[in-house]
Amino acid sequence: MKKQITDIIGLKELRANTERYIRRVGEGDSFIVVRRSRPVFKLSPLEKKELDLAVMPVAVGASSDHRRGRIARLTLDFIDRYRTDLEVLAKE
Repeated sequence: MKKQITDIIGLKELRANTERYIRRVGEGDSFIVVRRSRPVFKLSPLEKKELDLAVMPVAVGASSDHRRGRIARLTLDFIDRYRTDLEVLAKE
């Protein structure tokens, strides 16, 4: 799934075609997003280990409170709790 080529796109282009870029990232493409000709962030697919960790809090937090940000809070709490583990995974 991992591809070597990283395209450069503008933030305005990403906003205008978000669904297309989500699909392409899901297919393994990566992008460096620039704003005013400066790199701002990298948009890339999650590795298998990252994906497994990211899915856990969403499954745990699924409830009728999702509109109030409950899932987002649980996800952030999970990331804070396991930050060290996530950093180790990122280095592998």
